[in-house]
Amino acid sequence: MAKPFAVLSLLLSMVLIGLFVCAAMLYQVVERRNPDPTAAVQTPTRDGINAAVAGLIQAGRSQELYAFYAKDVGDPIKAMLYTSAALMNHAPVNLVIAVGWFEGGHVVGMVDGPNQNGSYDVRPMALNTYTYKQYSIAELARIEFNIPQGVAHLVGERIKWGVSWEAALSSYNKGRPTDLDFRQIDYVTAILRHEWELDRKFAARFADAL
Repeated sequence: MAKPFAVLSLLLSMVLIGLFVCAAMLYQVVERRNPDPTAAVQTPTRDGINAAVAGLIQAGRSQELYAFYAKDVGDPIKAMLYTSAALMNHAPVNLVIAVGWFEGGHVVGMVDGPNQNGSYDVRPMALNTYTYKQYSIAELARIEFNIPQGVAHLVGERIKWGVSWEAALSSYNKGRPTDLDFRQIDYVTAILRHEWELDRKFAARFADAL
């Protein structure tokens, strides 16, 4: 009985992954490619956002940039850490900020747990004490470590599995992109929605840089 159950579980996972990919593609088409025609600002692409962020920093407008992101992340220091880590790791700036928003509300040092395996998650990027067992909770809670390492971990999941950013989010949360259920879809969708909101605000504020 174990083998048929395993096959059934695999098929169910494949179906869920297919549904998730379709939902992600629909998001890209509807929200990014064809935004609301009544909206005043068209949503830029992820590459466009990153190029604009890098351009603003190079143009000496970093203070202006960090003040903009501080409205979401809490202060300019965290804004600098998110943007610099994203650019360094070639990750979408607004996506990684959205991850920090969902995982910990950008609250530094908050510890959640224990999880089922006895581990804890250290915010804002939910670094897991089992995954990072070589570090103490105090070390994981350091903002200058937590944010860059969380961004690097997200990028590492995408490279490891060779998947889209959307599937990498699922892997970031669960450990592998195939561990997908409806809670994971809610998780990914919430992050993408927040990223999209940041994209729109960025486009309105820095239209001259896009």
